[in-house]
Formats: sequence, structure tokens, C-alpha cells
Amino acid sequence: MDLASFLLGDVSSLSRYVTNPALTNVNNAAERQKRWFFYGQDTYRFTPKLTVNYGLRWEIYFPESVLAKDFGGFANIIDNNGTGAIRVAGEGGYGLNGNIQNSLRAFAPRFGIAYQVTPKTVVRMGYGRSYDMGVFGSNFGHTVTQNLPVLVKQNVDASNAVFGSTASANYIPVFTLAQGPIPAPFPAIPSNGQITFPSLDQAGLGFLVTGAHIRPIKQVLPTLDAWNVTVQRQVTNTISAEVAYVGNKGSHGFAGDGPSYDVNQKSMFLFGATDPLTGGAYPDSVRRPLCNPVLATDTCLRIGDSLGNYLGNDASTNYNAFETKVDKRFSQGLQFIAHYTFSRSRAYNNTYYPDSHPIAYGPNDFTRNHVFVITTVYELPFGKGRSFLGNSNRAMDYVVGGWQLSNTTNWSSGLPWTPTTNECGAEQDVGVCRPNKGSGSFHTGTGSFDGATHTVRFFTPLTSLGGPFTDAGFGNLGNIGYNSFRGPSGFYSDLSLIKAIPITERVKAQFRMDAFNLFNHPVYAFSGNNGANPCIDCQGGNNGKITDIEGGTTMRELQFALRLNF
Repeated sequence: MDLASFLLGDVSSLSRYVTNPALTNVNNAAERQKRWFFYGQDTYRFTPKLTVNYGLRWEIYFPESVLAKDFGGFANIIDNNGTGAIRVAGEGGYGLNGNIQNSLRAFAPRFGIAYQVTPKTVVRMGYGRSYDMGVFGSNFGHTVTQNLPVLVKQNVDASNAVFGSTASANYIPVFTLAQGPIPAPFPAIPSNGQITFPSLDQAGLGFLVTGAHIRPIKQVLPTLDAWNVTVQRQVTNTISAEVAYVGNKGSHGFAGDGPSYDVNQKSMFLFGATDPLTGGAYPDSVRRPLCNPVLATDTCLRIGDSLGNYLGNDASTNYNAFETKVDKRFSQGLQFIAHYTFSRSRAYNNTYYPDSHPIAYGPNDFTRNHVFVITTVYELPFGKGRSFLGNSNRAMDYVVGGWQLSNTTNWSSGLPWTPTTNECGAEQDVGVCRPNKGSGSFHTGTGSFDGATHTVRFFTPLTSLGGPFTDAGFGNLGNIGYNSFRGPSGFYSDLSLIKAIPITERVKAQFRMDAFNLFNHPVYAFSGNNGANPCIDCQGGNNGKITDIEGGTTMRELQFALRLNF
């Protein structure tokens, strides 16, 4: 079919960005932003044991602007009774910054205390606030110059009506290679400077709205508040230890891994309900939060079915941790640093986030609750001038002297994942496929390697829901929390063996052997982010099985090198 269409020159789909040909020098459209920073700080020593430092930053990020009239479109979703509009720069009373509101209250205090309890014990406390300008256009760049009236995203495919026409939804092809792509019409700019989303839909240009980059009408700065309390103790002349509580809270950040999400995702509202006008289900457009439906007529003054580029900067995160560390400075050929962290980190995923924040809230995808790491460097005490074989002659010293071992070992608990159920699409259609909690326990744990399938069993799928999990039922999302289960733990250990070889006073050689994953221990990958299938009642296939090791890790690898220094 594809080859035949190609030979005939029939095109069944098109996706492209088109620049407005009516704007002069539109290729020069660009964003600009002014940023001012003021700060002051001081340190005051109240007593020989107590020192306090404090400071304050005042950060001003002016809303970005464009270079000229019509060279930017500031899209938002709260104009026109929540239906949305694009404010055209320099038109209808809008300035080159789209009249985006700003706040001058971005104050960032810092405060720290150090108190020497005894000559060998110190307590430190600190708090600080930081602001960020955002990334990928959430506050600056990649946004307003890629909106109407500058740029439009044109999507045409055989499953939809041809853009700007009344062709059937099954029209194939959408155009031929001989004809060329269908021109992308640009709507006229109204005198009030607002290109409303509903007007685009009414004109049959709804795909323009789907590709819009939308932000709030008030600039929102990502914010981080961080604090800590640490007790440090000198144990010996070369060993120190510390215990700490560390916490932070992020505000006005991302929901999920990227800066944008679909603010108009369909919800469970009216899911499965019968439409009295048609006798069937209500259309998806009526089930979207920014629809403003008139249910009596099934009409919807909407801003588009999907808005995948809403840069809201409206999610939060939090992190709390208990940390310990032992540090031995280099002496008698040995140094090491060992630390353990017990932490809890929570954030929002972007799935269903606009409709229900609690549904999208849970452990961060990439955090492990327990992490122990030790890094060691040890010069072996053999050879001339050392504790053992210190009187070795030159030949013997070449063999036994100058050896050094270094090792880094990391043991960490597992990454989080979310259980899903089989055929849940019949019970919901919003992408949240979770069961309810049951009364029993659900066993997980890595089994032995299956040489026939090259997999490792992590859990055995249930034959039917019950015990640890129950069916959420039609129209329900399930109360199992996001990322509420943990995958297999991780163990990483690398070793380096180094031999220093003196040749002359100025020329030295070094032999080095590095062993990555020294113990050939696999770090199993099982989480929603690693492509594993977390379905708890799906039979067959690789459900409940580990099929790969964690990305970025390998089985044991050896590397050899010879280096000459002169």
C-alpha cells in the first residue's frame, strides 16, 4: 500500500511548520528579555563559637518581548471566559510583551548559622530560596515567536478532513506530489489584537490551536526553598563524621519530565453516559475541562481537543532526607568517603494532572529511598620504604612496589513503578490504568535467570484480581497510588588497579586496569520508565518479567592502559 501510494504520488499525511508569508522580515522574529539582580550579604561573628551569615537577593525577570509588531503571539487560556486567545504583539492595545503581568516580589533570602558546641563538634543550619528563569520556553524563548501570527503547525492526514475544506474524513489522498501540499491559511488579525481559539475552530482551523504554545498571562518563576541541619564531629585526626537532615520544596515547576503538558485532557466526566440527543456516548470534546459545554445541544465552545504545549509552571516537588557521612583523609596510604542517604521525594506526573492533582502525585521516577556509597583509595604497603618489604632492592621494588587500588561501590534500593491492570480500557479512557488496593500482599523479587527466554521473573501475574488488588470498576481510576511499588535494588562496584613504574627521575610510566561492574552483578531494570510491563494480571508474554539491565549499566568490562609521563 505504501509503495503503491509512493509510485502514484499520493500523499496520505503531512506535518510541517509554516511561516506567515504576509509578514515582512518575519524570519528575524526573536525574543528578548531583561533581567536585573541585586544582592547584599554579611557575616557576623557573635562569639568565638557562634557565626551567622545572612543575605538577600532581589531578582527581576521582565516579561519577554519581541522585536516588532506582529512578531509574536502570546497564547493563554483565561481570556474570553476561559476559552482562550492569542494576544498579537503590538496589536489592539497589546505591547510587544503581550501585556504579560509581572511581579516585583522575587526576593530570595539566605540564612546560615555555625555553632561550635565543643572543639571537635560543630552544628550548622541553613536556609535559602532560589529562583530560575525556566527552560524550553516556559518563561523565555521557544514560544511566542512560534505561535500565530508568525508560525503555524499544519497537520493533514487521511483520517481527518482536509485542512480548510469540507472533504470527507476518509478522503485519500490528501494531495498528490504533483499538486504539492495544501497552503496553510493564516487568519486575519482582529482589531482588538486577539485571535480567539473558538474563532479558529469555527473557521475549521482547529489544528492551529493544537500546535499553539500556551502560557499563563502572569509570569511565573520556578522557585526552590532549601534547608538543612548538620552536626559534624572530628573522630580522630584524620576521620570526621556528620549527620544531617536535608530538605527542599520546589514550587512553580514542571508536571512530569518536561516543561509542558496537555491542559485540556479529557476527564472521567460523563464517561460512559448516554447522550440523549444521539443515543450514544458523549463526544470527547464535551469531556474536556476547557470545553464549556452546552449539554442540551452537545455544543462546546472549546479551545481545541488537545493542548499539548501548556507551559504552566504550576507543579511542585518536595524532598526530605536523613544523611550520614564518614570521611577519612589520606594517611598511611588510605583514604575513603562513605555516605548513606535515606530519602523521600515526591512530584507530579503529567498524566491526568489537569483533572486531579492527587491522581498524578507520587514518588519521583528517578529516586531511590536508600543509597549507600563508599569510595576508597588504598596504596598497598609493599615495596621500598613501605611497611612490608621496605628493604627491597630495585628489582624487587619494580615488582611489589607502587601499587594502588581504588574502588567505588554503590548499593541502592529500587526505582518506583505503578501497577496496571489488564483490559482497563473498557473501564476508563484517560490513561490512568490502576487497580484498587486489596487486603492481601503482593510478592515481588528477582528470581533466577531463565536461559530459554533470557528473562528474570520479578512477579507472577495474578490469574484474576483479588487479594492484594481489586477491580476499580467501570468509570473509576483505582486508588493505588502513582509509583507506589519499588523495583529491584541496584548494586554497582568498579575497581581500578594502578602500578607506578619509575624509569628515570623525570620519566615515569603507569599501568592501569579498570574493572567496571567488578562482580559482574546485573542491575535489573523494572519500572515504568524502563519499558517493563507492570500489568499485574496479564498472562503470557513478558508480563512481570525483567527483560533487560538498567540503561547506562553493563556487565563486567575490563580496560587496560599504559601511560608514559615525562
